Amino acid sequence: MIESEQDRFRSILDSLPQAVVLTDAAMRVVQANASALGMADVLETRPGARLGAIGDVDVPALATGINDDPGTVTSEEARRPGGRTLAVTVSRAVATRDRASGFVVVVTDVTEARRLQDRLAQAEKLSSLGRMLSGVAHELNNPLASVSASHSSPQARLPARL
Repeated sequence: MIESEQDRFRSILDSLPQAVVLTDAAMRVVQANASALGMADVLETRPGARLGAIGDVDVPALATGINDDPGTVTSEEARRPGGRTLAVTVSRAVATRDRASGFVVVVTDVTEARRLQDRLAQAEKLSSLGRMLSGVAHELNNPLASVSASHSSPQARLPARL
C-alpha cells in the first residue's frame, strides 16, 4: 500500500507543469519531478547535488531567509537563457523546531503571462492616449467650429456697403 501511495504521489508531481525540487536543509537535491528534469539548462536536478542559483536568483539565500521566518514563502524572478522569465519560489518543507529540515523549490515559466501583461499595459496606454487625443480634438473643434461658422454665414460673404 505504501508503494502505491508513493507512486501516486510521484505521478501527481510529474504531471505538474512547474518544476518541483525537494532539497535537504543544506540545499542538496533529494528529488525532482519530470518538469524539473526538463530545465537542466538552469536547474540542478541530480540527487545529492547542491542547488545554487537559478538564473540570477540565489536560491540558498532565499532559503536562509525562510529559516529566519517559519511562515515565509519567498518568490523572485529569474531570467532563463533565451529571454524566458521564471518565477522561483522557495518554501519550507518538513520543519523542525528551529530550522527547516528541507525545502521545496518550485520554478514556473511565466514568460507568456508577462508578455500578456505587457501587451495589456500597452493596450491600456494606447487607449488612454486615444481618449486624451479625442478630448483635445473636441476642445479644439469647439472654437474652430464657431470661427468656421462665422466665415460661412451668408452675411459674412456680402461685400461691405459704402
